[in-house]
Amino acid sequence: MKIGIIGCGRWGSFHAWYSAKIGHDVILYGRENSKNMQQLETARANDYLKLPEDVRLTKNLAEVFDFAKIIIISVSSQSFRQVLRDIKSLNTDLSEKKFVLCMKGLESDTGKRLSVIFNEEINNESPLEHPGITNEKVEGVANILSENHTAEISGSITLKDDTENIAQIFSTVEKSFRKNVPVAVWVGPGHVQDFVSNIPNCMVMSSADENFTHEIVEIFKSPLIRFYYSSDLIGTEIGAAAKNVIGIAAGMLDGLNCSSLKGALMARGTAELSRLVESLGGDKMTVYGLSHLGDYEATLFSKHSRNRMFGESFVTHKNFNKLAEGVDTIGALMKLAEITDVELPICKAVSKIIYDKQDPEEQLTQLFMRTMKAE
Repeated sequence: MKIGIIGCGRWGSFHAWYSAKIGHDVILYGRENSKNMQQLETARANDYLKLPEDVRLTKNLAEVFDFAKIIIISVSSQSFRQVLRDIKSLNTDLSEKKFVLCMKGLESDTGKRLSVIFNEEINNESPLEHPGITNEKVEGVANILSENHTAEISGSITLKDDTENIAQIFSTVEKSFRKNVPVAVWVGPGHVQDFVSNIPNCMVMSSADENFTHEIVEIFKSPLIRFYYSSDLIGTEIGAAAKNVIGIAAGMLDGLNCSSLKGALMARGTAELSRLVESLGGDKMTVYGLSHLGDYEATLFSKHSRNRMFGESFVTHKNFNKLAEGVDTIGALMKLAEITDVELPICKAVSKIIYDKQDPEEQLTQLFMRTMKAE
């Protein structure tokens, strides 16, 4: 199979390495001014791995689509929409292409999930507001998914000011997508450093089409990665993005010498995110799987976790100059919490520490010393 990788950073280069390792023909794309690509062109290696000689490198995005049938995208979440617009500007026929998003994040300005952004930009489709709904809260739910379009969704939604109805609306607009160019999401635990050392792990593949999910798993499965299937895109994407915020909180606890609180952080983190996922129309149990809870060890405890390292560096006043996706995810989660009226105390505490410059020790210790309540 011919595989194209867009993004040549840590995970993009890994997916090129992995795809070649399991027998696929691979082309890897990086931007013209990318330092990561310059390093790969010079040494065919970076700080994490050495690329096989048969992996083709390019700075021409059109070459990826001339060559590949399966397109993996692994870029920062906040640059994702622009990458999709760059793809669309090629005026290439995408009808026979299949996309896999190997990223974890939400669009910070809108709170939108990556698959939603993909469908907006590539399939020209948005989940849209039902014309009969005028309540401000529900308008906010629709607007968080689509800002500039209106169209009728078949069926009627009875407005109730409760979480169940909000979930119904999200579920309804989610189903209003017509999936033209298929897209899957590939997330879960694991570090590049471990994979290239042949340490296996389990990951999860999710899409709106079960047959497509199985097709992609068959293409990428190997003894190094065992895949599990999920049809819950909402829970998978929210869980994968939010675990980075919990990872930042874990790093802050490490920096404050309160690592023993990580157990409570894990338990309560999954609880608050399960409520959010349910309110958005997903399965509340999804966060207890590989995309969220299953990724905690790699994010909350590992020396390789950038989000954990960012949190520790932040509270110990040390410089940290690598991408930590959880920083941008915080704002997105706060938007979703406001729309759904779901309380996210851990995410809110991290937001106060980073953006409102509140005292980390005070915020985090108060978080776990709140008024006693039933678990």
